[in-house]
Amino acid sequence: MNREREVRHKSEDIEDVVLLDVVQAIRRRVRVVNRDFDIPYIAGYSKDGRTVFIDRHLPRSFRWLMRMVRVEPFLLTHEVVEKALLDELRLHYLHAHQIALRAERDAVEDGVELGLAVADQNHLSEDPSFNRGWSGKD
Repeated sequence: MNREREVRHKSEDIEDVVLLDVVQAIRRRVRVVNRDFDIPYIAGYSKDGRTVFIDRHLPRSFRWLMRMVRVEPFLLTHEVVEKALLDELRLHYLHAHQIALRAERDAVEDGVELGLAVADQNHLSEDPSFNRGWSGKD
């Protein structure tokens, strides 16, 4: 994997498109996303960090302002950032979780705003798991 080619937008400033490049790079590094189990707190990761688990009942997307927004890229961002901070920097869980929450929040805001997290509605209608589980009416 060529890291230089992953950097599509270059800036030393805080830029939305740069953060979204990060989200895409993180997704490429997750080997397995498993949606077969009931996962407390919606998502988690394996001890070795190679697998991210997402609760089987969590919808793959949601409708917001007439758009379908995919959930997975943002959960992966949170879980990978948190795991890296715990393992590599040996931060306390609460500190790693706070940083991961903020990275996830900013990725959601930027991704939805720029439309890069918008799901292909035709693809969703063909996905049998899309309408399974949580109805979003809670």
